[in-house]
Amino acid sequence: MHSLMVHPEGQGKGLGRNVLEFSERLAVERGYASIRLDSFTGNEAACNFYKRHGYVECGNVHFDSKPKGHERYVCFEKELV
Repeated sequence: MHSLMVHPEGQGKGLGRNVLEFSERLAVERGYASIRLDSFTGNEAACNFYKRHGYVECGNVHFDSKPKGHERYVCFEKELV
């Protein structure tokens, strides 16, 4: 999964949860065993969102192409089966 974002005016209304749940159902229908994604380590709200929805930290990644101070991302995975 890449770039799940909700406009600030829509946050807190369940939109992110709906998109995440839809993505999980679609992945199961297509036979995927898990979903993997990453989130900027400085985005505590997003990291906590994924954890609340059953995603487990499974590593970190460093992107040299990101702006200074925004290079580190935490990787998450949720097994679907």
